[in-house]
Amino acid sequence: MKIIKYFALKVLKPTDSKGFVPWADICVEGFPRSGNTYAVSLLSIFSDKMIVNHHTHSLSSIRWSVFFKIPTYIIIRNPLDSVLSYHVYSDRDFNEVLSEWREFHYRISKMNKIKLYDFDKLTSDPVKWLELVSNSTCAISNNDVKVAGFDFIQNLNNERNIGSTKSGMPNKNRQKSYNNLIKKYSCKIKDSDILLYKELTRRCV
Repeated sequence: MKIIKYFALKVLKPTDSKGFVPWADICVEGFPRSGNTYAVSLLSIFSDKMIVNHHTHSLSSIRWSVFFKIPTYIIIRNPLDSVLSYHVYSDRDFNEVLSEWREFHYRISKMNKIKLYDFDKLTSDPVKWLELVSNSTCAISNNDVKVAGFDFIQNLNNERNIGSTKSGMPNKNRQKSYNNLIKKYSCKIKDSDILLYKELTRRCV
C-alpha cells in the first residue's frame, strides 16, 4: 500500500485549481455541464481553508480520491439537460456526448465510497450544499458557512443569470435558448437513460 501511494504522489502533479492532488480536503466531480462549476464556485469563498479536487471529469480522479480517503461528491444532472448543455458548449456531436454520458454514469453507478448530489438540489438550495461539505471535512465548519453569509451566494446566483452559452455556470437566459433544441433531441434519450438517472438520484444524499 505504501509503495502504491508513493508512486501516486510521484506521478500526480500538485495543482491549486482544476485537477487532482492526494492531499485535497474534498473532491467534487461530475459529467461536464452538470453543475460542477457552480458547486466549486460556492466553495471558493473558503479557498484559503480547503483544497478541492475538481473539473477533471475523470473516473480515474474519482477513484484516486476515494483511494486517498478524500470525501468525494459526484453531481448528478438530468441526461437531456446535461448532454444538451455540453453539446452546445463544446460544439460536439450530440450522440457522441450522450454515449459518453451513459458510460460515465454507468461506471459511477458501480462505485462505492462516493456520495452523489442532485443538480436540482444544488441550484435550488446552495446553503445545504455548503453545510454538507462542512460536515464532510474538518477544513471548514458550519460556523464558517454562517459567517460566509447569503450575500456571497446571492452575488454568485446573479452571475449565473448573466452568462452566455459558453459560461461555466447554469443560467436562466441560456435555458431559454435551449427550448427548440430540447424538442429536437429529447427523442434521443432512451428509457434506460432515465432509469439510470433515477437510480442515481435515489442514491443522492
